[in-house]
Amino acid sequence: MMSAASDLGMNHPQVLEYSQKLDEMHNLILKLKYNRKVTAD
Repeated sequence: MMSAASDLGMNHPQVLEYSQKLDEMHNLILKLKYNRKVTAD
């Protein structure tokens, strides 16, 4: 994601998609780790 952001710019749709997927995976990891519901902010 960092190289895409550097090459394409922070507001490029592909970079925003990478960021969203990373957030989703992070939330899933937290949910699994703490066995509780994690909501998006």
